[in-house]
Amino acid sequence: MITLKNVSKIYQRGKKQTIAVDDINLNIEQGDIFGIIGYSGAGKSSLIRLLNRLEPVTKGEVIVGKYNITTSSEREIRKIRHSIGMIFQHFNLLWSRTVRENIEFPLEISGLDKKQRFQRASELMELVGLADKADEYPSTLSGGQKQRVGIARALANNPDVLLCDEATSALDPKTTQTILALLAEINQKMNITIVLITHEMQVVKAICNKVAVIEQGKIIEQGEVVKIFNQPKHKVTQQFLSQSVHVTDNSDDIENIKQQSTVIKLLLQEGKKYDYLLYDLISKFNDPVNLIKGSFSQENGFIYLQLNNKSDEIIQYLENNKFDIAVV
Repeated sequence: MITLKNVSKIYQRGKKQTIAVDDINLNIEQGDIFGIIGYSGAGKSSLIRLLNRLEPVTKGEVIVGKYNITTSSEREIRKIRHSIGMIFQHFNLLWSRTVRENIEFPLEISGLDKKQRFQRASELMELVGLADKADEYPSTLSGGQKQRVGIARALANNPDVLLCDEATSALDPKTTQTILALLAEINQKMNITIVLITHEMQVVKAICNKVAVIEQGKIIEQGEVVKIFNQPKHKVTQQFLSQSVHVTDNSDDIENIKQQSTVIKLLLQEGKKYDYLLYDLISKFNDPVNLIKGSFSQENGFIYLQLNNKSDEIIQYLENNKFDIAVV
């Protein structure tokens, strides 16, 4: 679906060169929710901007679907961008337009008539839970609602790919979980490939099925999320994981979480597949599932999961599928 071949991006300022992206190779498959995680300045935002040629590559090839982004003309790129939606950290909404008008804006550019724009915007507002906010202006909305407008606008032209550049970084943790659940629902319902840039490992663990870790412009580790989580090889990956999960079986530190919602302990059994478990649960039930902590040895060990509104349904689903779980 998306292929990067030996891609580099070098910024030239006078005599000074800055290598933002350094000889990267990536393959993102149709339907993936692919996370790219790195610290500030690692090159992740530069990388995502190469995928729709907001920035041209210095060398290498970027292929999205059947299009070679690198060699396409400017006229072709404008057409290709209709198939690539993008959402931003700070929403980038038009403050003088209503929710409906913001969502209709890319459809105006695409030349759809008023009736078509109205119908499509109505469908999208229903999808993102803003049907009652059509005539509101962005200044009256919460951060989560603004991002929902951004998501609806990005989906307006029925894209095949959705690029998310730090889409939840400006949101509080609870709102972040609802936005991630919405993205998982969109991925499942519409089979849209999502590329998600973040500096938060919890975001990757909550929604992504695959991840690449970027440092100093290079991909230092990539693979399925659960495998990277189980056996991180690079020091930077280990640092990200150490900031987001504890590796003990001491239940004292989950007492506060238990007061808020249901917590389950899931034993990892040798030979059973867990690669897509969190992704599958969030997609299937459209409800946040938080990974609290865990301990691993190969594919043996345990994880603690915090469940929310649909805890009974999720527990029943796990039990029916022979997962070894216990409510804490």
